[in-house]
Amino acid sequence: MRIGIISDIHGDMPSLTAAIDCLKQQSVDTILCAGDVVERGSDDHGVISYLRSNEIPCVQGNHDENAVRHSEFLQHSNDPDEQETRLSIAAVDFLRTLPLTRTFHFEQTTLLLAHATPSDNGAPVFQDSSGDALAKKFKKDLARMEADILIVGHTHFPFDIRYKGKRVVNSGSVCNLQSRDSHTCGILDLTNQTFSVRTLINGTSVEFLDREFE
Repeated sequence: MRIGIISDIHGDMPSLTAAIDCLKQQSVDTILCAGDVVERGSDDHGVISYLRSNEIPCVQGNHDENAVRHSEFLQHSNDPDEQETRLSIAAVDFLRTLPLTRTFHFEQTTLLLAHATPSDNGAPVFQDSSGDALAKKFKKDLARMEADILIVGHTHFPFDIRYKGKRVVNSGSVCNLQSRDSHTCGILDLTNQTFSVRTLINGTSVEFLDREFE
């Protein structure tokens, strides 16, 4: 079974469309979204509408949570410019009801979907060239979780870290709004136990941090 992974769309509808096209070309069986659906891009409503209408499972990112708080604040504002940035009631309800984590069972493999970490959707996650910082950040989560594989986003860079039979994968960011955005999607092949990352520019594979720790 092949799982398509997207994350950190940030209201960038053209990039979401490119990601979906890329994953369809890779013949994925289902798609999961690791959060940060909105903010920064120009089409939050379009992204939300697509995820809802296509029933793509998603978790709440820190920007999704912030967007809900901001929209609730704007309810008390009479500034017409601020009101133009306010999300619709349906969009706010969608973001508000997104869970922090979701669990899936495929082919005798249990997946845990989160945004930054399972306990904090805004936790700081840093990367160094060796991956030591990432390993230090996730070792406790991997050691105590019941799932086999943790899927996260948040960092905007892809990685695959393995520790004592557990694994955390990150497909990078779908959005292409800032220089640090990876503009990628991921494919987790449960049959072959492989993880690959593809650029949304032309669908080719890209290199990423891939390490196993003791």
